[in-house]
Amino acid sequence: MESEKLITKAIDALYQHAESLFDSKGDFDRWLDTPNFFTDKHPPRELLNNIEGINFIESRLTAMEYGDNI
Repeated sequence: MESEKLITKAIDALYQHAESLFDSKGDFDRWLDTPNFFTDKHPPRELLNNIEGINFIESRLTAMEYGDNI
């Protein structure tokens, strides 16, 4: 139960970070559902079920902020 709360909170923070990078929540959701090279050609959303995956997506968002193509 506690880990679910932690994951929910981390996903909320991820969406807050994404607000500055995507035009809308819908654009971020589409990005999460699109297979990606950096996620071994799987949709990034598949990584949102644990803290390690969420941290990886967070790091990819930070990379995007600094001009990395992802």
